[in-house]
Amino acid sequence: MYPERKISMDYKIRRAVESEYSDLIDFASMVFYVNFPYRLPKLSLQPLVENAVLHGIRQIGSGTLTITGEKEGGMLHFVVEDDGAGMEEEALARLREVLDCGNNAHPDHSYGISSVARRLYLVFNNNYRMTVDSELGMGTRVELWIPALREEQINATLAHRMI
Repeated sequence: MYPERKISMDYKIRRAVESEYSDLIDFASMVFYVNFPYRLPKLSLQPLVENAVLHGIRQIGSGTLTITGEKEGGMLHFVVEDDGAGMEEEALARLREVLDCGNNAHPDHSYGISSVARRLYLVFNNNYRMTVDSELGMGTRVELWIPALREEQINATLAHRMI
């Protein structure tokens, strides 16, 4: 019924990024599923894209942003990768600590990625995973795995968690 194929990046995200940063970014590869019934909770991917642009690519002047996504078994796997400034080991360790704290994190930094983690926790509880790898001067790669749910399943999940 719905083809599971890769197609161009969601128009809204690409348009938002291009309008603000078109002079900085080479859109190398941006594909993910939009013609099938699975959905991400709102604001799950966009903050990761913005972080790649603001903290990676903009720091060195220009660069390449790659966004991919595919269905792997019962999960959706997304990758946001840049060839920007990268992170020092200490900064990467702090960011991973924020991710390890999950829903209990109240960071004084890493607002974008911690808000994504909290949002995903609200929808999927502990049934999601986010990893960050980075090397100074080489770029950053954020990977996200979430259950492959239809929009109505996500809405039902949220309804059950409301008071």
